[in-house]
Amino acid sequence: MTRVPPVTPDNSRQSGNDDELARLQAWRDYLLAKIDHEERASTTPMSTMPMSLRIVILGLIAAFGAVLLAGIWTGQIEGAFIIWTVLIGGVLMFIGSREVRLFGSRFLIGEFAVFILQGVNGYPPMWLIGRPDLRDQLARCEAQISRLREHRP
Repeated sequence: MTRVPPVTPDNSRQSGNDDELARLQAWRDYLLAKIDHEERASTTPMSTMPMSLRIVILGLIAAFGAVLLAGIWTGQIEGAFIIWTVLIGGVLMFIGSREVRLFGSRFLIGEFAVFILQGVNGYPPMWLIGRPDLRDQLARCEAQISRLREHRP
């Protein structure tokens, strides 16, 4: 994760507006680093996974496939069941990974479905709905910085 060093202004030679400006600029740098980190994580999700773990996962998938094929050949599992399961699972994974903007926040459709299911079970995750997006926070911070710079002597 990208770390941004904290900025502590020297109070002996700065006024109150300069203190606030320095604080807002440090917050802007932090938000930019967080946005950069999230974009990198979303574009390269597999790059952080170690190669040994990838091999183990691939082996588990191959073993599961071999068990399913053995079940089909012995007649214990219907081939149509496997085909429909793979098709429906693929469609659900595709739909669940789509991003939608609700209540001013970005959500994956799968996350939103989980939120609804949690609400049905009595655990409403309302703290996530309406939370400001990082880009919205950055825009607000930039607006405050420009406002402070305009009123600077």
